[in-house]
Amino acid sequence: MVCGQLNRNHHLACTVLHKLISCRLRSIQYKFLHRLYYSNRQLFRAGLRASPLCTYCGEEETFFHMFWSCRYVNRFWSHLVSRYHDRCPINEGPFVLDPEQILLGDVSQDKLTLLLLTVLAKKSYYLR
Repeated sequence: MVCGQLNRNHHLACTVLHKLISCRLRSIQYKFLHRLYYSNRQLFRAGLRASPLCTYCGEEETFFHMFWSCRYVNRFWSHLVSRYHDRCPINEGPFVLDPEQILLGDVSQDKLTLLLLTVLAKKSYYLR
């Protein structure tokens, strides 16, 4: 009975989350999943950028670098996690972001808030 209740609650939470996330935020997650945000490396190969290097750190900018391995992006994610812990110490427990959570999103039962938070963060980071 408890397992059935958890599954129903998870399904309900996913449904509510799906309805809360605007079309724009869903579009952002779709673009991430399909790698439709182009890095300087891709733009350089297409002749649209003068350099394949990251604008912020000077390393070659790939999709992975753009959203995870750049030291400036990593600071952004670390700051986001610390702010979340400061404001929501009881919610969902401590978490550590990893590339899989950032790029793919995690819809497991204990990560729904984290999913919404990362989609909003990706929007604010990419559109700055």
